[in-house]
Amino acid sequence: MIEDLEPFPDDPQPGDVCTPSTHWTLPDPHLPDSLFTTIPARIEEVDTARGVERVAYLGSGFTTMVPDHVPGRGDTTLTGALMWDRYLWMDYATTPHGTVRVDERISLARRMVPARRFVSGWTELQHTGPVSLHRGRLPVEHGVVGYVLAVTLWGPDPPVQQPS
Repeated sequence: MIEDLEPFPDDPQPGDVCTPSTHWTLPDPHLPDSLFTTIPARIEEVDTARGVERVAYLGSGFTTMVPDHVPGRGDTTLTGALMWDRYLWMDYATTPHGTVRVDERISLARRMVPARRFVSGWTELQHTGPVSLHRGRLPVEHGVVGYVLAVTLWGPDPPVQQPS
């Protein structure tokens, strides 16, 4: 799941259980191919006050919103990734359902180089090169441009832990 970078007071970490509002995003040539997957889904249309919206059922009761530019209807397969959009409610009347457990949070990073500045004493860094996945400490001269979350889908409710 790709994590949006919109300001929000949370910072999901491994072990956290979250109920993210998500939409499906298509593969992006600027991101590593390993972020994207192909999964079976059932896409249904929902009539809302804002118009027709599309919801994908991914199994175990987990749903995600499907933008108009993503192909598919009925029983199909989706290729791409979940995008956690904390402000999804601004674009959709329908609320997706589902809970995830965060298994891993991975940095998306790019190399940073000094940019030319015309004001003496000011330093500016510019990202350059491809985006890469990094676990742990970033290489020197690299900066975080985003995060991805390896998650386990739990559907509408997390499983109940049985006492041992």
